[in-house]
Amino acid sequence: MSYEIAHRLARGSGPRVSIEAIIFLALAVYFAGTAIAYGILADEDAGTVMLVVTAVFSGLIGLLLVRHPPPRRGERVPTPEAEEPVEGLYLPQASFWPLPIGWGVVLMVGGLALGLWILIPGVLLTVRGLIGFMGQSRLRT
Repeated sequence: MSYEIAHRLARGSGPRVSIEAIIFLALAVYFAGTAIAYGILADEDAGTVMLVVTAVFSGLIGLLLVRHPPPRRGERVPTPEAEEPVEGLYLPQASFWPLPIGWGVVLMVGGLALGLWILIPGVLLTVRGLIGFMGQSRLRT
């Protein structure tokens, strides 16, 4: 029965709600129910908090998708006519450098808990990634 309701909502025989929104809202309901059951049955707070946070964030994404549905295949998206791109804002099309930046940030956060032996390589990797990213952007302009 719930599949039929979701199918009707996604197909357009009611308000236009994307299937993505339905999935995220269903996940929010599932995780909220799981959090309630886990909170009652388990004597542990951390898992309950993580399930509640997951339910809240899933619900927020679902509500965002309800309010601003993504365009469907074949649907024309209105584009502003005479809008020029913002000057000074440039991101490369494809780049390797976000990967070492991400690794470096992960190492830095881990280094806050584990010590300088992991923090310093994280800082160096992040700085190297940022320098490479900026250099790639400079070469392209």
